[in-house]
Amino acid sequence: QQPASSENEIQVGVTWGDKNFSALIFMERSGTSFEYEPGGVPVKMEYADGNAEEYRNKIFAELTAGRGPDIIVLNQNDFQLLAEKGLALDLSDMIDEEIKSQMIPAVLEMETVDGKLVGFTPRVEFSSMLTYDGTWTGTSWTPAEFMELTESQEDWELLISSYGGAGFPSWSLFSYLFLNDICHSSLLDLEQGISRFDSGEFIRMLELCKKYGSNQELPRMESDEVVTRMREGKIAAQVVTIYNFLDFSRIMTNYGEECHMVGMPVGEGSGTFVYPYSYFYMAVNANTQHKEEVRKFINYLLSYEQQFTESSGCSVRLDVLRDSVVIDADGNYRVRETNSLGESSYIYLKILDTNFLKPDETPWLEEFLDFVKSSEPAPVLPDEILTIIGSELKSFYEDGRSARETADNIHNRVQLYLDEKK
Repeated sequence: QQPASSENEIQVGVTWGDKNFSALIFMERSGTSFEYEPGGVPVKMEYADGNAEEYRNKIFAELTAGRGPDIIVLNQNDFQLLAEKGLALDLSDMIDEEIKSQMIPAVLEMETVDGKLVGFTPRVEFSSMLTYDGTWTGTSWTPAEFMELTESQEDWELLISSYGGAGFPSWSLFSYLFLNDICHSSLLDLEQGISRFDSGEFIRMLELCKKYGSNQELPRMESDEVVTRMREGKIAAQVVTIYNFLDFSRIMTNYGEECHMVGMPVGEGSGTFVYPYSYFYMAVNANTQHKEEVRKFINYLLSYEQQFTESSGCSVRLDVLRDSVVIDADGNYRVRETNSLGESSYIYLKILDTNFLKPDETPWLEEFLDFVKSSEPAPVLPDEILTIIGSELKSFYEDGRSARETADNIHNRVQLYLDEKK
């Protein structure tokens, strides 16, 4: 079957990212194969040619006027804005029930705004923390518990390290430890429009991050050295980003006997956050003229077979994750991996000096699936509030402003923003 004519095509407007990103390469490659599926139509990707902000504004203007591309690729805040303006199509009845039943629960929740499923993504990634068993026994911790723990001793080398063992500057330290929970904390009530950033709790957060933030390049450490520093009480936790089963297996093989996943400090929940891979949120124009074709394309992207052809990030389907690990006739465990051309191969989980298996010689598959199922959508903080916090913290961490003055400035500016929104 030949592709349909150009007058009948699915147009994809990319307001976030460019054609070199693997998630968009997958979209484009899938669009090419989709043209030849029964009932398929060509998928045309359009990227910003020059000024990205100008292109983004043009797309939003077209959508507001009832025109624009059929599918839009956006960052998180633009995705929320599109949904709140009623410009995104409700996909609740567009995605097949069989597919939704197999999807990671947090992915569906991440794409739901005001009770409507208004987004989709073919791949995801996860952000979490790992801690030494002797430092903290729980599987989660609140910001208050983390502060109490870390304030109980004075000789930490790092509060948290990267997977490579390096430290973080003060602003990044604050982001990982406390920013994720702010919109659900006592510091901010978005529903009531109340700021409490002038509290003593917030000042403690600021000072803790200033004390342990590093503005210099620190040497990287091997995983066994990081575990040693954790065991000695020199590092409280390690930030981990997990893109797939092999990433999880590698981390657990290196750390799993003495460490466990604990998540980011949050008031409630696991603290393990799921994001669209490379932070691409995708929505459908509420006024698309190709609703049926778009429906077929989304279900094609999320189909069991097509989910195995993406090389980057983690599948959004639990059955694909489970079935990617197989045992061959010789009793060897392998994981199905895909290259950038969409070609699959099976990689041994144990061969020569490489071992991604548990001590009992079985895969970390059930643990990985439990980790994925426990993930939650990252909280969304309005861009305006992020900008306020970022600009004021720069003055605190770099220019010597006091914690009290910084907290008061943030409180006053955020409260003014909230008052204007009422």
